[in-house]
Amino acid sequence: MTLPVLGTVLTDTQIVSLHTVQGVQLYQFLGSDLIDLVWSRDADTPSRCEITVPSQLDFNRLPDITPWLHWVSVWDDTGQELLWTGPIHKTSATRDSMTISARDMSSLFGRTRCPITKRWDVAWPVDIADELIGYMIELHGLSIKPVVQPVRPKQYDERYDFAVSTDGTMLNSVIDNLARLGLRWTVVSGIPVLGQLPRTTVAALSENDFVGGGLVVVRDGSETYNDVLLRGADNLATASVEMAGLHLQTTVTIDDMFGVSNVDRAVRQYARYTATIRDTVILPDSSVLHPNAPITLAQLVPGSRFVVDAYGLLITAELVGIDVTCSSTSSAVSVRMASVVADTPELVTIQERASISGGTGATV
Repeated sequence: MTLPVLGTVLTDTQIVSLHTVQGVQLYQFLGSDLIDLVWSRDADTPSRCEITVPSQLDFNRLPDITPWLHWVSVWDDTGQELLWTGPIHKTSATRDSMTISARDMSSLFGRTRCPITKRWDVAWPVDIADELIGYMIELHGLSIKPVVQPVRPKQYDERYDFAVSTDGTMLNSVIDNLARLGLRWTVVSGIPVLGQLPRTTVAALSENDFVGGGLVVVRDGSETYNDVLLRGADNLATASVEMAGLHLQTTVTIDDMFGVSNVDRAVRQYARYTATIRDTVILPDSSVLHPNAPITLAQLVPGSRFVVDAYGLLITAELVGIDVTCSSTSSAVSVRMASVVADTPELVTIQERASISGGTGATV
């Protein structure tokens, strides 16, 4: 199964459908009915959709909206291409307007107990997640199948022993634990996309591809150290890198040595990595793409990578998420990106995984 193929960057107006999980339509909001529409795609967390419509609409024909029972879907202006879909979580209304708030299907992770008892030996986290989410999809009667990205050579993903028990915990907690082991996921047009997307860049963007510019060149030494002490549960290791006579020291503490293949090598890699003052281009959150940017909505999948050319610097950036805003007459796409550093050392990877899970790992 391949990713949904969408159209151009975005149509000026969109259509919102209110329906049951089985797809039986209850009501439809055309572009002219919308006061405001916002939807997103996000990495490793449920995306959102909020619709605001005027109370002057014929609500006598609008059925009682029941959270979780009723879903929202956003389509392009032709009604042919599905852009976003998910269950309604909340509605609120005044005399002037009504707002409908929804989240994508991954919000059901937090409404599903672990469906099976099983132990996996040396399994990829993405395969474990695919199996568990498959049971969740069946439980809630969803007619979808996850898109699973193949594990690629030199990816930081590793195989692990992993075990779960029926009703032992909620599925979102299991997915969070798998994220700590390297699982990446997102939801695109209602379809879960599991695993790291290809590391190759999908498009090149320049300053002119963003409305109002706003790209910032930063020379950053705030995280620069060239003398590193690694403190583990049972051992110490040190490494230093010559840096014009500087002695910028730090200590890295690893509460759990799990995942560090060789302590001496890991601290040398970390020292070389941190003994650098980096020039980079920062793309502020909510940077709006120009309508003529050389990119399609199908390429804007969280986890995909782009080359950004600004002020003579070329950086590789990974898409963290997008936010789409739409009114009755116009639309815009804002992007959230983070710069990518090649050859990330083991200790940095452990820190990132601990940050994702909120657990312990490497601390500085």
